[in-house]
Amino acid sequence: MKNKMMRVLVVLLAVGLVAGVATARRQGLWTLGFKHKGFMNILVDAPQGPVAHYYVSYRVTNTTGQELTIIPQGKIVTETGQTLFAAPAPKAAYAICERHGRAMLDIDRMAAEKIPAGESRWGLYIFTSLDDKADHLDVYLYGLSNAYKYTDEDNRTGLLRKVYHMKVARPGDADNRHLDKAKIVEEGWVWIPTDVRAVGE
Repeated sequence: MKNKMMRVLVVLLAVGLVAGVATARRQGLWTLGFKHKGFMNILVDAPQGPVAHYYVSYRVTNTTGQELTIIPQGKIVTETGQTLFAAPAPKAAYAICERHGRAMLDIDRMAAEKIPAGESRWGLYIFTSLDDKADHLDVYLYGLSNAYKYTDEDNRTGLLRKVYHMKVARPGDADNRHLDKAKIVEEGWVWIPTDVRAVGE
């Protein structure tokens, strides 16, 4: 009985040691304070006529205790099979800032910004050419956290990244799609598979 208890204790200590190593390897991970204003759209004049841009305006707060630069990236996946990535759109960004009465940084300008500890910045994820036939959207916002984990911690395989996810519904038809109001039906932090290994691993 005593030997069995000793074996159990050794196993528990080993598990604790592995967990401690994993924690030590992951010091310096962060998740920013994050708030957003929803998933919206705006029509912007262009030579070929008004173009609809979809966007998420957001505020991030640097809670890391040190100056930080982030690299925001955004992706939309629709039920129609489209994958769309956020991109700089200066004219749309200007129109959005005018609408909201606030200066906001697109993904390129945010990536060039150094955010002091404790300070906040307003930013924009902007998407263009969203499929008019799409009623259901999965919106993924990257760059708000550098946290990661593995599906197999022992072998360091199955890397997952922490991103912010919105499940958006915009019922309607393909005509005058910009008039259809989008509704966020589910949102929060999720873990997304990636092929890129974690820094320092």
